[in-house]
Amino acid sequence: MAPPTRVIVAQRPSEPLAPACARLRDWGCELVECVDQGHAAAALRQGGADILLIDAWLDGSMSLLSAIKADPRTRHLPVVIATPEEAAPIASHALALGADDVLVPPLEDAELFARICALSRVAAMEVERRRRESVLRQFGVAPAPETPGVPATDRLGILLIGPAGGDQIQVMAALGGAATAAYAETGESALERLRRDDLDVALLTGVADHDDLQRLCAAIRADLALFDLPVLLIARPEAFPDRSLPFDWGISDVLFQPFQPEVLRLRVQGWVRQQRLRRRLRGCRGGGQAPPTTIDGLTRLYSHGFLHGYLEQLIAQNLRSRTPLAVVGFDVAGMSQINRTHGYAAGDRILAQLGALLARSSRAEDLPARLRDDRFCLIIDGASAAEAASVAERLGGLLAEVPLPTGGGQLVRIAMLSGAAELEPGDDAATLIARAFERLQPTLLRRAS
Repeated sequence: MAPPTRVIVAQRPSEPLAPACARLRDWGCELVECVDQGHAAAALRQGGADILLIDAWLDGSMSLLSAIKADPRTRHLPVVIATPEEAAPIASHALALGADDVLVPPLEDAELFARICALSRVAAMEVERRRRESVLRQFGVAPAPETPGVPATDRLGILLIGPAGGDQIQVMAALGGAATAAYAETGESALERLRRDDLDVALLTGVADHDDLQRLCAAIRADLALFDLPVLLIARPEAFPDRSLPFDWGISDVLFQPFQPEVLRLRVQGWVRQQRLRRRLRGCRGGGQAPPTTIDGLTRLYSHGFLHGYLEQLIAQNLRSRTPLAVVGFDVAGMSQINRTHGYAAGDRILAQLGALLARSSRAEDLPARLRDDRFCLIIDGASAAEAASVAERLGGLLAEVPLPTGGGQLVRIAMLSGAAELEPGDDAATLIARAFERLQPTLLRRAS
């Protein structure tokens, strides 16, 4: 299992955040509770925090937020301000200082869980970004310049989905006059627009039909190019007596009317930040200037050399911290037959497409690489053997389901083998990778029943 999310909680001695803290413990989070600004700052200096949750009415709360966001060492740490009252002025002030979210207790469990998971994901991706860039520097590759943690509102790529009217006007007013958005009134037109344009977030308003909402969410989550797109829902409480339903369907976040405009801005900016961080990770391999020691020229995945350098660093770190780590191996069955039947150029084309599919369909924080020939790897930090085997089966089946053009007007389906191995004491990169490939099993195509 992955290590628990570590949350530093800074609140007054009266413990106004006690209900939320109790729920976080129930979900396996590790809490470090602080009763003043100084204790919170000391806990941060010890490192290892994933999220900082601050009581807005704690003395020095906004100074603490400002100091964190001004320090290059901590500015990427997700910071949440919690306020049970006067949400609008607090949210506005927190937004200006760079807060990542504002929570207004009491919260439904589903909403709190979704927000903590989203922020924890951002923290994990920030760690992964810095790790990859550290390894790239060892190969002489300078990372791209950093961008601000909070995207500017006027540069957000937003698709508003739903009937034109008051809800959409309210959303645009909340996001500010400088924000621009594309519009789609139906699920079909929304999917077409999302597949055509590179947008940051989809925002649903005025959706009354639950079946239509479920179908749209299912289509987005099943699409290789869209499955991790943030989807936000603006809804009225009476439409969802069970507030967990939208999350079950694949909605990323829900704001129920009436909402504070500043809270909506923070939520949208937070999800856009996550999406752009995801793209940065997937583009971390660099462009045409990256040396062949880091990038495989055919698939544009990380190369054999980078894979071993990255994995050796991660193994040393995880053995010290006793954190699980897994490698998933993929092998194309019958690649020699494909080369004989369709030609080696077609075989290379298929391998390049498989590399692109693997990069697009895996999580941004998991590292895909080409080991050699028709063998690929995926490194999953924090995964157990069982979790990695589940990923191997899912991705192996997905790669085998997609018909791939050979370049000669023909489409072929490939058969995939997949296997997984978890880090054990004494492993190095070569032994861990080898054990994953020793466990290769055929991956069956999934068929609708």
